[in-house]
Amino acid sequence: MRTRISLSIASQCLFFVLLLVCQAACGRSAIAQEVRSRQQVDASSTETTSEINKATHPAPVLYLPGDPSVATVPRTVAFTRKGGRYATGKIGQAISFDGNTYMELEASLPVGNNPRTIAFWVRNDRGPVKHIVQVVTQTVRWEKAKAFGIIEAGGKWRFHDMNGGLDSGFKIDPEWHHLAVTHDGKTIRFFLDGKKVAEADRNLETESRKLRIGGLGSPENNFVGLIDEL
Repeated sequence: MRTRISLSIASQCLFFVLLLVCQAACGRSAIAQEVRSRQQVDASSTETTSEINKATHPAPVLYLPGDPSVATVPRTVAFTRKGGRYATGKIGQAISFDGNTYMELEASLPVGNNPRTIAFWVRNDRGPVKHIVQVVTQTVRWEKAKAFGIIEAGGKWRFHDMNGGLDSGFKIDPEWHHLAVTHDGKTIRFFLDGKKVAEADRNLETESRKLRIGGLGSPENNFVGLIDEL
């Protein structure tokens, strides 16, 4: 009798142990399935976010870090450098202009009324002047080509397009500033240090794929200072 009772109790205990093992296994399986589901959702979300970033933040057509140790984009860009040197910039090194130097380069820049953005850090080392100074502009011949870029005019930073332009309202000083101008095919927006300072609806007629950095070649229209992270 004692033997049967002992066997019965042992059988029940074994049954409960097997049941607990089974439940634990099922729980682990459910958890694993949940993890796999979350991973699939996360992967899908990451892929979607990546696609959105590609759509809203396309790769730059041109990138000049101002540092000789960092490759430009594209690496095959053709440019002419008239003197000039590198100096300590906002981030690493910057391209230095002394009023007798400029850079001219050609890349796959947008023309016509196509959307685009130009952005860079700049520091003026000469102070405001009365005449126009070309800083970074998509054009070659000032009086002919429809331009797109940023200049100094009236002692202020100004967007230039040969169609009235846009005034930043900000007087030039010897401090670092981030300048950017965007065009979405309809509206031009001018930013200074991350804040929008002017905008206007405008159709562009840009003709040249060349970019002039630091001036047009004549000292009175050349920039004096540093340009970085263009």
